[in-house]
Amino acid sequence: MIPIAGLAIAGGILAFAALRHSNASKREDEDEDMSEDADAAYDLPELAESIGWPYWWNRGSPSTPWYQGANGVDCNGYSQMAMVRVGTLDESEPDRSASAMADWCVPVAIGEQRPGDLAYYPGHTMVVCSEPFEDGHSAVIGASGGGRTTQGDDPKARVKVFSSALYRGDFVTYMRPPYDEDDDG
Repeated sequence: MIPIAGLAIAGGILAFAALRHSNASKREDEDEDMSEDADAAYDLPELAESIGWPYWWNRGSPSTPWYQGANGVDCNGYSQMAMVRVGTLDESEPDRSASAMADWCVPVAIGEQRPGDLAYYPGHTMVVCSEPFEDGHSAVIGASGGGRTTQGDDPKARVKVFSSALYRGDFVTYMRPPYDEDDDG
């Protein structure tokens, strides 16, 4: 007998596979939030429970315990916590702003990103949560919709999954920490 939670995650993965297949050849709308349709964070199911966490400015760091994210996180706090959770960042790393992460990380060519990498936008980060699609881009998950004055009080500002890193028009690059053993550098 499969537990109900297992059925929900399996159903989400199957739904995402169908969505990926049906949308592989077309570009998604910039603001398409797939969180309501996602029972799992695509290729990173260990992040699925974070969907819906509230956005709270200046919360979260590599050393923040995962369970505390339910109290609120900002985009970069979430990104660093998620990277620790999936093993692409060490919890002993210092807390970095989005721009400091961009300065520290190594850019990754479009189509070469993998789950656990980051998508970078000016002053904003999201976690790559799928393999690249036909257009070379991936789905992303992260805290979105808030700002400096958001303290968990905006129901639209939360951890969400987007079907493409192009959900924002100011996408800059994919990137990963410089110490990744799979890199040649």
